Amino acid sequence: MYNDFYGFSEQPFNVTPNPRFLFYTESHREALASMAYGINERKGFVSITGETGTGKTTLIRQLLDELDSNVKVVFISQTKVTFEQLLRGVLHELEMPIGYQDKSFLIRQFNHYLIERLGQDKNLAIIIDEAQNLSIEAMEDFRLLSNLETATSKLVQIILVGQPELEDKLNSNELRQLKQRIAVRRRILPLREEDCRRYIEHRLKMVGSSASQVFTPEAVSMICHYGKGIPRVINILCDNAFLIGRDRGKKKINALIIQEVLRHMEALPERELTVEDPGYKKRIRTKSLRLKDLLPRFSYVTIALFCLALVILLGSEYLLNMKKNLELKPSAQQPADEQKAAAPAAESESSLTPAAAPTPAAEERPADLKPISPPPLSPATQTQPKPEVEIRVNTVIVEENATIRSLAQKYYDLSNTTLADYILRFNPEITNPDLVKANEKINIPEVAEEALIIQDPDDTYKVHLATFLQPEFAEKYKNEPILQGKKIEVIPRKFSTGQTWYRVMAGQFSSREESLKTIQALKGKGLLPYFR
Repeated sequence: MYNDFYGFSEQPFNVTPNPRFLFYTESHREALASMAYGINERKGFVSITGETGTGKTTLIRQLLDELDSNVKVVFISQTKVTFEQLLRGVLHELEMPIGYQDKSFLIRQFNHYLIERLGQDKNLAIIIDEAQNLSIEAMEDFRLLSNLETATSKLVQIILVGQPELEDKLNSNELRQLKQRIAVRRRILPLREEDCRRYIEHRLKMVGSSASQVFTPEAVSMICHYGKGIPRVINILCDNAFLIGRDRGKKKINALIIQEVLRHMEALPERELTVEDPGYKKRIRTKSLRLKDLLPRFSYVTIALFCLALVILLGSEYLLNMKKNLELKPSAQQPADEQKAAAPAAESESSLTPAAAPTPAAEERPADLKPISPPPLSPATQTQPKPEVEIRVNTVIVEENATIRSLAQKYYDLSNTTLADYILRFNPEITNPDLVKANEKINIPEVAEEALIIQDPDDTYKVHLATFLQPEFAEKYKNEPILQGKKIEVIPRKFSTGQTWYRVMAGQFSSREESLKTIQALKGKGLLPYFR
């Protein structure tokens, strides 16, 4: 195809789920770690959701490569079937005799298999892809299937992987019992624009090339804009662009080629042309003009000319009046009584100036100007002195279906566990990070370096480095030269939902200035998830 033309060792943007090309964002790492954790620690149910094309199946294939040999995995991708059909497929993978027996016999066979594995210290994981297609009845039967357990662990681990509709099903009243049994729930987020650029670079590097070799900057911007952060869509855009580029002998893909790909994908109207420049959103619309199209335009021109004439006429009248007023203006020798008589008119005239305009009501003023002190990180630090800094906070009304992470993406253009924890710190009444009530008021603080500093009662300081869903992510800070000699603490924070987040703190610093210098050094190395 186009590999030889562009010097690729293989197709860089194939849409098949190849783990070798897996690109990790923070949410991808968290999802993969959560699946491995749920299986290895025998937690029972794990739920992973994400929009179609965000790389869920690729993560599953990567997980299969990483699991220990003592874990037997059954992978299910055909989910528009009954529970009995699914169970037959599972038993077939486990090489258990099934014949034409009924559902109750199949369940007994499955339980017998689990008891045998328990005696051998073996683990069984059933990974169900496209789990949003499972019926309510099938999901409830899987819950009952998982009831076989010991006092300390589950005998079968069931990983539900699907699109956001899976979350809707799990939140339904019919599945409230299953929802309570899900030990870990994670969501894979679309790529941010910067992630999209790094994703394209990563894929091309894997085949011996780079983005600067085969794309113009404008082309990459268009791909990231129209790809909406979905890796599969980005792959399709790039793959088609290389096909067109090879046919035209173009060694470098430009914005015009991306525009043609988008039109073929019906992402751009047929008669809308995109100008190839850094501001590629500027467009030229081409339409054939007919008489009935021109008539309204003539009407608009007539109205515009009439308005212009009226403005000129009124302007001339105003200038004549100004001249007369200047001629009649009282001199310095004008009697005091006459000057007094003129005073009310002057006051009346001055009341129309902008300086005298009434100030807006309090509720109309921007809420983001409200300064408040950053709250302590936990109740245990309530005795610490009041912070010396104040952070501007924007109070907003929550929209339907919002989460703390989506709010972080909206207001910071960046979404991760650290920023979600930062928002929660200013909203202590929220106990479920995955649920924010619509029309509720919530504080969105500005991200400031000073807010990362926590003063202890002994007048020493700590720095909040990050918050993660897995404690092992803190290891990179323990080996960081900038933090040499500092104590790295990993502090768990539990939520009412059963989730646990892990705050990473560094201390102790002798002064606020030393803390700020460390923050700036870590920020420069990209080690603080608060900042890009």
